[in-house]
Amino acid sequence: MVISLICKVLGTSELFVLSQIELTKQFMTGRVAFSEYYVISYPFTSASLFHVLLMPIVFITGVLTHDVSQVDRLWSMLPSATIFHYAIHNYLNGNGSLRLYIYLAIALFWSTRLTYNFARKGGYSPEGEDYRWEILRSKMSHFQFLLFNALFISVTQLIILLCITAPAMIFVEVGNEDLYTGDYVFGSLLAACVILEAAADEYMWSYQSAKRHYKETGEVAKGFTAKALKRGFCTIGMFAYSRHPNFLMEQCIWCIPYFWGSYLTGKLLNWTIIGAPMYVCLFQGSTSFTEGITSAKYPEYKEYQKTVGRFIPNAGSHWVEVLEEDRTD
Repeated sequence: MVISLICKVLGTSELFVLSQIELTKQFMTGRVAFSEYYVISYPFTSASLFHVLLMPIVFITGVLTHDVSQVDRLWSMLPSATIFHYAIHNYLNGNGSLRLYIYLAIALFWSTRLTYNFARKGGYSPEGEDYRWEILRSKMSHFQFLLFNALFISVTQLIILLCITAPAMIFVEVGNEDLYTGDYVFGSLLAACVILEAAADEYMWSYQSAKRHYKETGEVAKGFTAKALKRGFCTIGMFAYSRHPNFLMEQCIWCIPYFWGSYLTGKLLNWTIIGAPMYVCLFQGSTSFTEGITSAKYPEYKEYQKTVGRFIPNAGSHWVEVLEEDRTD
């Protein structure tokens, strides 16, 4: 009943879904070897199984280490690894898809850059738990946070990271058709978003580095003012027009592939839409929580919120930094 309803909503075959469930059962009970299962299963099915098996691992690790940022550390790696899996599966079945390889190349670029950015901020250190988890933990009872860790951090987030890669299935199914004009357009848009996200992260890194240096030495780094550094939050470059330009680009990076797939199929709606809305909702919720913390910490942030759009720039409005002579004495 539930499977039938899901299949109707997603517009996919119930018989196909049931056959994949049965195949997975045979693999899990040892009746089908891994090598056979990997090749004959639908690639999204085997990817789903991997993510499901990963869920208890990240949950238990988080509980034992008292650090629930395990999924955060996988965030920049899992989607591109999943797309790489799709490409390998495609190759082993004697198929080729240039657009899938292009998508994979862009995803690997995204992954490499985001992993580097996360690492330089100390995300992979033993003390690298996201500060927001600690704040949320303090607002809940031990049992409530344990439940939140199990249902959201360890399960829902991994489901989202799996589902945002679903549009790659369209590239697999279309096969090695010649590239169309739209492929170049969507591929270029996707690459541009990755580059813009990198630029936004560099603005933030430059500001945070300058702020840290100012606190330690009292020296104002070139390109900044003491007032801007004392303010506590970044308003330079892209952040003068969007409060979270990096988050905006991140959402675009995982929404564009869906529209790329829709272009290829000629249908606006298809089952691979499952990831993009969840990703957008996740960023809406996490950004609201983050801004609540920031506005409580920095008095001027509320004025910044009135002037600058959260993601999309406000028409005719942006943050103007008043330059003044800074003194360090």
